[in-house]
Amino acid sequence: MLRPALLLLAWTASTPSMLQAGPFAAGTEWRGHVVCVDETGGLRECAPDGNRYALQTADGKLHWFAPDDPLAPVFDDPRVRHQEVVLEVRPKTDGTADLIKVYSAKQGKLYDVRYFCETCHVTSFVPGLCPCCRAEMELKETPVE
Repeated sequence: MLRPALLLLAWTASTPSMLQAGPFAAGTEWRGHVVCVDETGGLRECAPDGNRYALQTADGKLHWFAPDDPLAPVFDDPRVRHQEVVLEVRPKTDGTADLIKVYSAKQGKLYDVRYFCETCHVTSFVPGLCPCCRAEMELKETPVE
């Protein structure tokens, strides 16, 4: 888990600011609730971690995330998984998609979902331990302007 977090931190630091300009600047938008799915595409109860995730839209359609998506572990956090989310994704030719950005949707407003270590001032897009001090990263949801 540490290696994907470090890679995400490195990617974020090196990404040009134009790619971080705002919601949906570079991808496709999906809105709904995240569910856990099995290998056959059926819904199942979520385990504490190691799940396969899909987004279920209001009309019941499932949109699958790529099984190797390094941002999908954000949904291991039930505080994110159990609320409506708006996702910026990059569709792939196999019908799945890679996550670009995760937003929570509350009372008609979008919130940027990130994890932060107050001690080290480290930001991540997935939950886990701070790569610096090994303390648990704190969920931060910041309103999108």
